Amino acid sequence: MKNPLTVLLAGLAILFLLHGCATTAPGATLVETPVKRAGTPLFLAHSMPWYQAPPTSKGYGWHWHMGFFDPYAVNADGTRPLATHDYPLIGPYDSSDPTVIEYQLLTMKAAGIEGVIIDWYGIDPGLDYAPIHRASQVLFDQVKRAGMTFAVCYEDQSITKLVQAKAFPQDQAVARAQEDFRWMEAHWWGDPAYLKIDGRPVVLDFGPQEFSRWSDWEAIFSATKVRPYFVSLEDHRERDTDGFFNWPEMSRSADGVLSLDTLVKQLNRFYAKTRTRDHLIATAWPGFHDIYQEAGVGRSYGFLDDFHGVTFRLTLDAALASKPDVIQLATWNDYGEGTVLEPNRSRGYAPLEDLQTARKSFDRGFAFEPSDLRIPLEVWKRRGDHRTDQAVLDRIAAAFFSGDAAAARTLVAGLPDPSAPPASHPGPEAPQASAAPGSPANLAYRKPGKSNNHIFDFTADKATDGDVLTYWEGAANSYPNDFTVDLGEEKSVERLIVRLNPKRIWQARTQTIEVLASGDGQTFTSVAAPKEYGFDPGSGNAVSIPVAAKTRFLMLRFTANTGATAGQMAELEVYPEK
Repeated sequence: MKNPLTVLLAGLAILFLLHGCATTAPGATLVETPVKRAGTPLFLAHSMPWYQAPPTSKGYGWHWHMGFFDPYAVNADGTRPLATHDYPLIGPYDSSDPTVIEYQLLTMKAAGIEGVIIDWYGIDPGLDYAPIHRASQVLFDQVKRAGMTFAVCYEDQSITKLVQAKAFPQDQAVARAQEDFRWMEAHWWGDPAYLKIDGRPVVLDFGPQEFSRWSDWEAIFSATKVRPYFVSLEDHRERDTDGFFNWPEMSRSADGVLSLDTLVKQLNRFYAKTRTRDHLIATAWPGFHDIYQEAGVGRSYGFLDDFHGVTFRLTLDAALASKPDVIQLATWNDYGEGTVLEPNRSRGYAPLEDLQTARKSFDRGFAFEPSDLRIPLEVWKRRGDHRTDQAVLDRIAAAFFSGDAAAARTLVAGLPDPSAPPASHPGPEAPQASAAPGSPANLAYRKPGKSNNHIFDFTADKATDGDVLTYWEGAANSYPNDFTVDLGEEKSVERLIVRLNPKRIWQARTQTIEVLASGDGQTFTSVAAPKEYGFDPGSGNAVSIPVAAKTRFLMLRFTANTGATAGQMAELEVYPEK
């Protein structure tokens, strides 16, 4: 029997010609390999619980803005600037909002998805991991009440980032991971809703990245009474793990693009390696279009076109042909990397309709239709609206979760017409104006800066580049954080202006700063004693520091920050005597 994927790929050349696309159809074809597995797969969505937004949270979290976009502003079409190419149909949301979680789970259920694999960073409160952990618990509680399945994809790279942030020393890394696994065992693994293979709780790992030695993992597993069924990323310790899953290999992009030809080769390689495995977690994805470069937080990993749904159907059909235990749908809502299946303005409901078709191919009892995918949005809009009987919405949700699509449709048909239901986020506000770029009057503009430390990519050069949307940040919990600028020659200086990003995504904070001066860059003298300075985006997020010094080198010494664990500065401006 001819592989239907081969037929699909052969037709791509015609598709590209009709659309005038310059992309070349792949020369490789998917090859079915015999497998001994049997049964029907469980569709689980890989979900990111890392979004914060008002009114559930005080402000918008990093994953919506990435320090660059301003969700408080409003575009002409009513959307908000977000760190994504795929704007969610419900706009920016909070991952801890129960109405949002209900909307997501109802939509998954209508698509044939039976649970979630949550991207989890452990229990340490460092960085933004505390709200991610809280949101994970809220999501899992609702998943259980909905009669769905859940599992964890552990991000062991969180340990790396916490060590870099000086939350704990490197020699405590294994012990901290042991705490994470003990917590999972105590709170999640024993739950009947938790995914198990051969009676063991399944834990995926996006890597390993931090723990490259298998002896570290043996030590981590020794901390729990039950050894988990451990599934790594492809090409990461797969000889030692119980299984491994695939993911788009964006590192194989050529000139920034991952071709379908390369994608097919990856799929063939992965499924050839897994054909003799007793169990398998396979992955399907719709494409890849990250926002990292546009946001200024790093290079792009590359681009994988969705080809009007061909990419998703290709990876989904390949996964189905492998007869896996689980098909991981990557991802439900990673808006930063553009692998989004959650209804959005780019792909709409199309991938979820493809999932419905796939589910019906092996589950004759699956009764949801494409129109049912739109019902959860109506429920979400009416939640909290006094004009709608909330008990009716509860019954619609119960019908969805029980698989009774006909009952849900009947209940929805009886709802009154809505009239502008309230949104779940604040109304439009005028955008905050950015600071003007550097000018000749600013003696520090594009002058060389250096610091005694910094974290991640927030280097000293970003504090004198004239762009208030980029910034320097010192190493976490490593005060003092010293930033020094070389003015090039001795100048008589009257005042400094220290700026942070003026957008409201940067909440108010107080930093303690001392200013020191030097003629040779070696011996410094204090010219402005340590003082607390309040930064508030409502008033420009900048402070002026008077100084009276004739100097070539200026050092700003940060020793406290109520908004972070290190000093932060988007721009340093230095002005001479008038």
